[in-house]
Amino acid sequence: MQGNKILSKSHQNSSDSFDQIKSMSLLKFYAEYYEYIGLKYSIKYLKSITTLFNHLFNYFGRERVIHEIDFREWDRFFLHLLTKCPGGVPVYLRTLKAALNKALEWNFIFENSVKKIKLPKRQHEEQRSLNVDELNEILDVVNNQQIKDLIKTAFYTGLRRSELIKLKVKHVDLRAGFLKVGDEEFITKSRRIREVALSLQVIQLLKNTCVNKKPEDLLFGKSDTFPYTADYITRIFKKAVKRKQLDNRIHFHSCRHSYI
Repeated sequence: MQGNKILSKSHQNSSDSFDQIKSMSLLKFYAEYYEYIGLKYSIKYLKSITTLFNHLFNYFGRERVIHEIDFREWDRFFLHLLTKCPGGVPVYLRTLKAALNKALEWNFIFENSVKKIKLPKRQHEEQRSLNVDELNEILDVVNNQQIKDLIKTAFYTGLRRSELIKLKVKHVDLRAGFLKVGDEEFITKSRRIREVALSLQVIQLLKNTCVNKKPEDLLFGKSDTFPYTADYITRIFKKAVKRKQLDNRIHFHSCRHSYI
């Protein structure tokens, strides 16, 4: 009798799980996944999730049940994206694979068939680095002294744009000649805290930057407590590149490549 109850309960759980799979639409999954991701990842990643799902909604419809989308349809979806926004497709594929892995863990689908999708190989543009003369040309037309110092720091430390705008005075040890990237509040892209050795140029630059600032103050910001946005930094940098008629392959990230 007890065995029959256990079997009955197991059958009920299996039935409930199957009902959940049958009713899990793209919209429902997006709502649950977005809430989950919001607890762990950055606002930037949340935006990429939203962009991906907007493409999914436009192609499949919001109420399409996820487990009914087979490999052939996923493959066609990515071929469709290749005609609409080819540059973003590799990121969308990685993002969707991760999302559907979670859907599989949550028993919303039977398998993650997106794992099987292979994108056509495309020729990558050569990474462009900066030399000192080009750096100085760019700095010559940037009026904001803080942004100038930020760009120089990027060139001589290899820090990412997102890291530079989060740096605080407390992260800099000028006596030892090191800069600490990341802490409990300062989450880096790699999720690793690291130290970067400072050149003499950067030590002198940061000495001037740190004057009259408190440990919790930002090194570079609109104010000591209000940071620049990454897009704002990019706009100023690209405007300077264009104004000086430099190679249009030069981006802010080129500073990192120059350092490496």
